[in-house]
Amino acid sequence: MDNKEKEAREKLGGEVKLGHCLDVILKNADVALHYPSFVKLYDQLVAGILLNKGAIKYIFDKKLNSHWYFIFARALSIAWIEDKRYWKWGSCGNSEVAELIEVSWLNIRGKINESMLSPNIVYEVALQVQLNDRASGWDAPLNIELKKPDGSKIVRQECLSGKPRNQWFEIVVEYKVGNPGCGSSGEIEFSFFEHGGHWKRGLLVKGVRIGAKGCGCSLKITNVPDLSSKCCSKGGVIYISILPSHINSYLSSVHKKESAIMDNKEKEAREKLGGEVKLGHCLDVILKNADVALHYPSFVKLYDQLVAGILLNKGAIKYIFDKKLNSHWYFIFARALSIAWIEDKRYWKWGSCGNSEVAELIEVSWLNIRGKINESMLSQNVVYEVALQVQLNSRASGWNAPLNIELKKPDGSKIVRQECLLGKPQNQWFEIVVEFKVGNHGCGSSGEIEFSFFEHGGHWKRGLLVKGVRIGAKGCGCS
Repeated sequence: MDNKEKEAREKLGGEVKLGHCLDVILKNADVALHYPSFVKLYDQLVAGILLNKGAIKYIFDKKLNSHWYFIFARALSIAWIEDKRYWKWGSCGNSEVAELIEVSWLNIRGKINESMLSPNIVYEVALQVQLNDRASGWDAPLNIELKKPDGSKIVRQECLSGKPRNQWFEIVVEYKVGNPGCGSSGEIEFSFFEHGGHWKRGLLVKGVRIGAKGCGCSLKITNVPDLSSKCCSKGGVIYISILPSHINSYLSSVHKKESAIMDNKEKEAREKLGGEVKLGHCLDVILKNADVALHYPSFVKLYDQLVAGILLNKGAIKYIFDKKLNSHWYFIFARALSIAWIEDKRYWKWGSCGNSEVAELIEVSWLNIRGKINESMLSQNVVYEVALQVQLNSRASGWNAPLNIELKKPDGSKIVRQECLLGKPQNQWFEIVVEFKVGNHGCGSSGEIEFSFFEHGGHWKRGLLVKGVRIGAKGCGCS
């Protein structure tokens, strides 16, 4: 284990030791998380990750050795926000902001689960706002209320009259977190409001920052036990009575314990996913494009996710690991294919069949459906099928000429064949298949497998439904 890995384990381990429920927080991440390397995960958290479909940003500050959140304005509950007479959306730098035109009833609310915060730490909830040049009506103080999970409240007021114009500032309320468990459903609710009835104008709202008092307290590892419960007591530092060596031994004991109690399901998951890697299957390359948070470092949870299927590349592709056949396959949805004339409603339209969105051909003379997949997503030396899933409806016609199928490998070589659709049963899904064998490639390969299904004869073709393309080992999954 190199120095960077040790540092990452120590810092993230310190978060866990504090009672910070890192696994609970990261299950809502909007990006694929690196595992099991603490270095890559640590780098991700330092750069910041989005949670809850972009509603919240989580950042681990490596200088201050602490974490903080930012809840964007779009994720706050702002009274009248949808009425363009009262509010409008704008931008300031890279930030989207809510701009108040005028309201008499001002109410901005939000919440955060207490399990996302470390126990026994004093936090700040800070509304980031700005008064612009047309600001008026701020003579009455703004009310701030914070409600804890036990029902108790913290209330205070702040006067905005006299605040500098065109400068961001924070309206802050402090509170100390109790001792929630990582499974706690308790919520911290906060609101900023003024219901006096007079008109208020010219307020910009960026969002809410939630962090340890002092914009992030340093988790300084020391042997001073008397200060362990105090936050930012000396220059923004939390003192914890744990030595770095103790954290290392703690993490080491956790790993040993995990290895000792690993049950049959965990072993099975490790073996099957490990088998994929041995096959030359670049699992880490594939999963970096996942659209959901991935469970780590448990192979059981990750395995269950992959068996259920995960979306990649913003919903363009679905990846599934078939536990019965011990193999993987992909499905590229019709929306992610390149279909000539798809945007022209004279020729194609979008419809549905069950839970699937399908492209329905009205009529074209030039039929061309193309797609591609990176070869690093496929296992080496395995024969795969690329299968276009289609259906002919009751108005299908013009399929006398055979359909051309072409597959181009990264080395430029091609596989070509034809298939006749005339005589295929109507109103039933079937596959048009081309096979190929994947060669030897590295996980960093940028080579692509390109495929196309086309007929350029010039006569009109009608009544074809396209669901998507399945890509899997021959036989729908080879053991």
